[in-house]
Amino acid sequence: MSTEHDCVFSGNDKIIPFAHVQHLEWVRGSKDGPHPGEVYGATVVMKTTRWNFEQDTWDNSVWLDLDNAMRFVGEWTAFLERRSR
Repeated sequence: MSTEHDCVFSGNDKIIPFAHVQHLEWVRGSKDGPHPGEVYGATVVMKTTRWNFEQDTWDNSVWLDLDNAMRFVGEWTAFLERRSR
């Protein structure tokens, strides 16, 4: 039996309802940065997130640092597995 806590991710200052997540995009350092190509976080795209054609990026997506992104992926995967049963 799942609880309300099992349906949301709570990390630092963010609460993300798993059912609203469309996908996650890993963010890598730029080729000119101190760690080129290295993953340093992730953008969570929600069902309410929109593409900004002028800036060529997501508007109102959720940013997670690498530690929270790794924890999010584990919890989101577990949520998807429970939901598919």
